[in-house]
Amino acid sequence: VEVAVASTSDPGYHALMSDTPKAVDIVNSDDDTPGVTVGIPTAARTQENGPNETFTIKLDTDPSDAVTISVSSSDATEALVFPTSVVFASDGFSWAIEQTVTIMPQDDDDIDGDVVYTILTSTPTSASDVVYP
Repeated sequence: VEVAVASTSDPGYHALMSDTPKAVDIVNSDDDTPGVTVGIPTAARTQENGPNETFTIKLDTDPSDAVTISVSSSDATEALVFPTSVVFASDGFSWAIEQTVTIMPQDDDDIDGDVVYTILTSTPTSASDVVYP
């Protein structure tokens, strides 16, 4: 920002007038924090032969290159996921659009009781983005 007196009829300000404007440095603080937001599944429990569950994933900031996040189940005999990876393009808007991942419970003939499994998301990867390497 540059400030200069354009004109004045007040003689007290004539001495302040110059051809050199006064500069005021301003810093615009960046409020973007890179990260990944994973939505909570519609239910924290699935059932063999039961309905699918879903959750969402989105980036918190716009990447400079495509970003991929892999998704998997810690126990494929209990649940599978689809898709197994989500990709966010560096097009200026798709990073903020939630992508849906489906959890598909698996039916088996084992009498194994309730089994805890975890849906895993990888660290975001990118070929050339420095924030999401």
